[in-house]
Amino acid sequence: MKKNDQVVNYLILWVLMSIVIITQFHSLRYLIWNLGLAFIPYIASLVIADKKIKSVIKGLAFPIWLFFYPNAIYLTTDAIHLSNYEFYSVYQSVQYNMNLELWVTFILIMTAIILGIILSFLSFSNITSFLKLKNVGKVVFLVVLSLLTGFAIYIGRFLRFNSWDIIANLTGILNFLKSGLNTNSILLILLFSGFHFVVIYMFELINTRSR
Repeated sequence: MKKNDQVVNYLILWVLMSIVIITQFHSLRYLIWNLGLAFIPYIASLVIADKKIKSVIKGLAFPIWLFFYPNAIYLTTDAIHLSNYEFYSVYQSVQYNMNLELWVTFILIMTAIILGIILSFLSFSNITSFLKLKNVGKVVFLVVLSLLTGFAIYIGRFLRFNSWDIIANLTGILNFLKSGLNTNSILLILLFSGFHFVVIYMFELINTRSR
């Protein structure tokens, strides 16, 4: 499948999900926003990897890709919202909730998470192909990117910073680095970094073997 066809198909899926959410599942509107942000680095990576596009445009697209890249894998943390729903109860035996709307909600959240992971890997793959990274170089790049992503997920989920705060609220981020870092926050950052590394590395292995 051509890359242009890929992005069209994923955008169609996003639009369809958005229509369902807007019309029937208002409480999931955050998924529309988060998925929209996840598309930005993917589209930026397509621009960077396109040989027909001028270097100046690619130079402008790269910081956009870097700043917004964590938004794709960030979608995995939206799984916490599943705790707001009761899918089963235990009283003498397990009783599953058969409410259709409940399970549609589950499917929508999981679809968004899976799409976020896919967009994250495709974005990573486009950039490493453009940079012509192989083996060790690709692993080193993934380690650095994972650390940056783990930090971004932490300040996004727990401190509620956004990608554009790198410019709009750099002072707030620097203040956190100066006085807010502690052992627990560092461990959480490393946890998210490790998760990102494992997920992308697994996809990379699968992609390599399928060639």
